[in-house]
Amino acid sequence: AVLAGVGWMAVREIRGGTRLLLITEGLTIAVILIVAAITLGKLIAHDTPDGQHVDLSAFTVASGTDTSSVFLGVVFGFLSFAGFEAAATLGEETENPRRAIPRAILGTAVFGGIFFVVVTAIEMMAFGTDKSGVAAFTKSEALMGDLAASYVTPWLSWVIVLGAAFSAAACCLASGVGASRLIFALSRDGMGPAV
Repeated sequence: AVLAGVGWMAVREIRGGTRLLLITEGLTIAVILIVAAITLGKLIAHDTPDGQHVDLSAFTVASGTDTSSVFLGVVFGFLSFAGFEAAATLGEETENPRRAIPRAILGTAVFGGIFFVVVTAIEMMAFGTDKSGVAAFTKSEALMGDLAASYVTPWLSWVIVLGAAFSAAACCLASGVGASRLIFALSRDGMGPAV
């Protein structure tokens, strides 16, 4: 059903579908930031289920950690930024692309960097930086959903999971539109099928 919906949005004028998905993404980010702020407040006040607190050791590599685990974390960090360059594929449709595209790419990278570092640090501290907390962190299938259920209210975790589903649909739509735009440009310039 999601693929059918994305396909339907991709073959129509993209502006409406993109607007819907951007609004959904924005609301999901807002909910995540609210949950992160409430969680951080409870960490500061020591009002947590298992005595978790603000612990800056979330920013250090634990002693005894092997190199492959460090690089696994690095890969996680790099993959958190995947897609920031997607604005470049729509350069021809953008008003003043020489100004708008670099701003979009830089803004996404800066906002994404701050967002992912802050939210991941809060998640790590909320689960706990001890051995059992790290184990719970790695076993969680929906980190912010679990935090919403533990620190705010259980129904909010479903809002975050639903937002993640819309986010996946937005990624699918962006990939489809970006790929079709690149194929169009290559074909127009004689490097693809003329049709």
